[in-house]
Amino acid sequence: MKLLNHLQITRYARHLPLIGQEGQARLLAAKVLCVGAGGLGAPVLQYLAGAGVGTMGIVDGDSVELSNLQRQVIFDESDLGKNKAEQAALHLKALNAEINTIVFAEFINLENAEKMIQDFEIIIDASDNYQTRYLLNDLAVKLKKPLISASIYQYQGQCSVFNYKNGPCYRCLYEVPPPSDLIPNCAVGGVLGVLPGILGCIQATETIKIILNRNNILSARLLTVDAMSMQFQEFRIAKNSECPCCHYGKLSRDLFIPTKISVPEITPQQLLDKDEFILVDVREPYERDICDMGGLHIPLDELQQRLQLLPQDQEIVLYCKTGGRSRKAVQILLNCGYTKVSSLQGGILAWIDHVLPTLTRY
Repeated sequence: MKLLNHLQITRYARHLPLIGQEGQARLLAAKVLCVGAGGLGAPVLQYLAGAGVGTMGIVDGDSVELSNLQRQVIFDESDLGKNKAEQAALHLKALNAEINTIVFAEFINLENAEKMIQDFEIIIDASDNYQTRYLLNDLAVKLKKPLISASIYQYQGQCSVFNYKNGPCYRCLYEVPPPSDLIPNCAVGGVLGVLPGILGCIQATETIKIILNRNNILSARLLTVDAMSMQFQEFRIAKNSECPCCHYGKLSRDLFIPTKISVPEITPQQLLDKDEFILVDVREPYERDICDMGGLHIPLDELQQRLQLLPQDQEIVLYCKTGGRSRKAVQILLNCGYTKVSSLQGGILAWIDHVLPTLTRY
């Protein structure tokens, strides 16, 4: 029985010697959800669309920024300021008009996640934060769906397939996330532009293998890559018989969610109304070159060595991009005996949103 029409046979001609018409028909019938349309999501979505995965859900509440284009190659300059999920869907349809895209132009959370996920066969974690990663893991376990997860930072990345045929879940590897303030991120530490391309292609490959029911899935194995040395390593992941999620069945509402360091904070409006204080920027020099609110510039990793610049009898307000590093900085000062210190809630991005929109977002 003929499974593909003439146009499909032509389009997927290079697949057919490897997977046959039946395999290609499986790809066309598959339904995959990709959470995140950024650095990892860009290659995942493009290669799966090219491969003919018939239905792809795309989840992302973020908008395209100029700094994204260094690695999020699904977008171009005409997409700036527009929603990533919506624009990604448009580019995928231009690549392969016969695929079906389902767009969720919002961030995934505890309230909407299960409804988003339930109709898809495979979940791809292309997110950039631990809260989403753990949420996806817990729902993958609950709904009995495989989760293909990757993460990247600077020159290094890792990838694995979780919850595949009763294999280990993400919490078997890392039971609980660290506090969100202690987690490095690409906005601060940077990322080599091609790195998410490598990891995203690995995620797309594992997706295709699962759809085709092939062997040697990257389950119970963690693959790591260092792009500078171009070395790949593999580590075994054991299924944890005491795992709170895949053994005891507890979900994100019952388990640990990333927490913030609790320190004094000040809102942009409160700062605007304040008269006398010392303002300190704890970001990196390149960030200050993009935009700044003024004040002293003391990068976070230099703070303890430059305390002599900060008198303890004056009020001090510290800021960074989104508030994470400035909360760390406040904690450092509190530990050193300072009492009149606070962090700008939401960082300079909140200042741009609420006070000075002419500054450059990044």
